[in-house]
Amino acid sequence: MISNETHSTAVAAEPKPAEGACLLCGQNNGTAAWEENGYQAKFCEACGVLYLDPAAPEEAVDATFEQHDDSYYGRPAKVRADWLATVRPSGHLLEVGCGSGHFLDECRRRGYEVAGCEVDPGRARYCREELDIEVETAYVEDSQLPEHSFDIVFHVDLLSHFPDPVKSLRAMTRLLKPGGVLCFEAGTLGGMSSRWYRWNGGLGCPDHRWFYSLDGIRNVIDRADLQIDSMRQYGLVPAMLPLVFGRTFVKPVVRLLKGKDARPWEGTVDTGAGPLRQVHGIYRLGTWVEFQLRYRLGPYVPKFGPTTLFIAASPK
Repeated sequence: MISNETHSTAVAAEPKPAEGACLLCGQNNGTAAWEENGYQAKFCEACGVLYLDPAAPEEAVDATFEQHDDSYYGRPAKVRADWLATVRPSGHLLEVGCGSGHFLDECRRRGYEVAGCEVDPGRARYCREELDIEVETAYVEDSQLPEHSFDIVFHVDLLSHFPDPVKSLRAMTRLLKPGGVLCFEAGTLGGMSSRWYRWNGGLGCPDHRWFYSLDGIRNVIDRADLQIDSMRQYGLVPAMLPLVFGRTFVKPVVRLLKGKDARPWEGTVDTGAGPLRQVHGIYRLGTWVEFQLRYRLGPYVPKFGPTTLFIAASPK
């Protein structure tokens, strides 16, 4: 097993860009678009991304923090597996950031050979002991998995969290067999009016380090020596409504009941009691509504504002 400290040491050894510069291109002419928790999010016209200034230090982000309960992940696992089947209907699959194994378990039922890579020791242990899925406890950049051993490497919503997204994508690429494919889901939120950030309840800085426009995602993929094979886009504007409701009304109540420093969705709904359990029930209903609006309605709504993308890419 590899500890999280290995990653911290490795990242600290990387040369840092000039203060205020975009890590991807090194240019220092980003336009300030948002400010949150002591960080400015600046838009780099050359790259098509929002980046943080100053860059968030490794210790500023808790990689094991989970802001959603399990109900948030179960339903989308089937949608993601449906999409994956259109790209690669079988093979040896690695999920980076596999969490509690919802997606891997779903894919295994469909005939894939599955494995995971997860930084949270508790979730990795759950996958191994409860689901009988082999999961390495490591950051993908530090993974000791054999090179060229997977037909598919998959991840969800990690592209905004990586300290260096190009480095992370390359680390995943080295795990692919010849002819393998890198598949992932990522959102677009960069290069938009700040009203979208207000409506979104902020950007979640510094946990989220990068915010991409569609061109920004294409740029990062290209810089990682990958090419896009296919892409599916979902409009998110309708799906933001239950998220705004939950963030505005439900989370404050949960924090009031659990304590102001509590992580709102930590633990399972069934362990709650009284008002807390009822509020968690409202949250789970909200995740169901958000799922329907995001993945069922999303393909058909206009693609203005934030979107989410399913992308399949392969080495050039």
